[in-house]
Amino acid sequence: MNTKSIDRINVQQWLGLKPYSKQTSSDEYYVELANKVKNVLTKKQHSAFLNEYLNEDEIDILCCFLVSYLEDIVAGSNIWNTFTKKHFSLYKKYLPFFPLGNYVLNNVNVQDVNFLIWYFLNTIQQNFFISPFNEEIFDMAFEVKNILSEEFKYAPENPILKSYYQLNWDETNYFTVRGLIELILFKTYLFYPDTYIRFNRENEHAQKNKQKSVDKDREALLFYDVMDNFMNTSSTSLLAMTGKEWAAELLGENHPLYKDIINISPKVKGFFLYKGQDKNNIFIEHIASKRKFEMTKKSFEHYNDLKKIDTILLIGIVKWRGEWWFSGTSSKMGYNKKLIEDIKHSIAFKQSVNFLDFEEFEGNKLIEDQMMAFFNANKGSFIAFMKRGQVNEFVEKVTDCYNDALNISEEEKETFEKNAEQKKDLELEKKEEISAEELDDPCIVFFNPHSGIEIAVGINSAFPMKNNPFFQPEESENDFWQLLLSNFYSTELVKFCLDTCKNKLPFLRKKLWKTYLKDIDFLLRFLKVDSYHSKPEITFL
Repeated sequence: MNTKSIDRINVQQWLGLKPYSKQTSSDEYYVELANKVKNVLTKKQHSAFLNEYLNEDEIDILCCFLVSYLEDIVAGSNIWNTFTKKHFSLYKKYLPFFPLGNYVLNNVNVQDVNFLIWYFLNTIQQNFFISPFNEEIFDMAFEVKNILSEEFKYAPENPILKSYYQLNWDETNYFTVRGLIELILFKTYLFYPDTYIRFNRENEHAQKNKQKSVDKDREALLFYDVMDNFMNTSSTSLLAMTGKEWAAELLGENHPLYKDIINISPKVKGFFLYKGQDKNNIFIEHIASKRKFEMTKKSFEHYNDLKKIDTILLIGIVKWRGEWWFSGTSSKMGYNKKLIEDIKHSIAFKQSVNFLDFEEFEGNKLIEDQMMAFFNANKGSFIAFMKRGQVNEFVEKVTDCYNDALNISEEEKETFEKNAEQKKDLELEKKEEISAEELDDPCIVFFNPHSGIEIAVGINSAFPMKNNPFFQPEESENDFWQLLLSNFYSTELVKFCLDTCKNKLPFLRKKLWKTYLKDIDFLLRFLKVDSYHSKPEITFL
């Protein structure tokens, strides 16, 4: 097909996948190459397949995305190599799914192109799961690989690209490090179809829900706040890694800041009381938890505007190299007793410091004790099957077993009961209304060793176990797919299913499923990007 017969990819589309906005000397070359790739992908035999999942603009992005892979290798910007290196450290091979007998590092490989097309299709759209062994993808990968291989020796190096992914060895400013993380998640080709697209969707949702009266300055602040929160909480579909983890791996273990970046804390966001300041720090108290923090003045230029003690601040902070740094946006208001009381009784605001409480109050020991209580209350099993309407009674039974194991005094029991009542009040915030019909739905109660009790509905037939009266063989494969694909169900529940039921699920003996199971951890990281790493469901009162 002649390039004139299709709409050509332009340089602005290409720059959309770059960490810079001003055109470099090599960009025209790579745009032309992206158009060559488009000629291949828009052939009749490929276009019908792509058009099923992508619109015209997304096909253009795919072409730029695949050519960016070549540019990355030539430039030595180390994006693709960081992924394959990390994959190797986890699984002792550079890529999932495909035989790698002829694989060459720092070169164009058909396996790379195959994987990249599969990854792009399954991230930029999430309505369908497309198999990595799809014949159409194989065919496209082979043709695109040939084009990229032909250009590999002659493609110009882009030194400007490489410079964006570097960090001075003596860097101490959190905002500079944050800038690198932001660039990786939102302005790097490999994560464009993933975190960039997901962030845009999240921002669009936030903008739709904003008040109509919000001016442009407030709108910009909202955008910045959404982006900062996303950066601090989201993982990539590739290996379920956070932005800070990718930044550290990109710089390498020999970089002096490697451990510092890995150890950046989760963000504490919420309402604080201003308690004063000295030469170096601003003293603030997290209202919901009463935890006291010292926020470095290096991170907050408006410290002179803070005059009155107990002014309420709505801010976010992260810990970087032993200091708490302001992160995101800030606003302040006068002392408000009612607001403060509401915040103190909000479980959502308390959860912001869960990770600190969990460390301080030996949360792991609590989880272990609760697990044994569950095990004893459930006749020596970590999973139970029942109707939804029976869950509360079962959980109360587990709680009684846990309290009995503590050997607590009557006075302590009274204290716990008061806290339990408080917890009930707090949980009203997120309580779901369940209809009478739903109370008869079969469900699973599972103890996750990393997070505590989980309740799962709609997947009972993935578990052919003696104590599961709701198992239906004809529904088992469909329920297993649901278990695998949905973010709602934890990684640990999937692995429990495989460990206990694998030999009792005949469909897992099929060739395709055997192949999937070889890379099951990679798939779980990919499919459960928001839930792969289970977090403790404990809020300390």
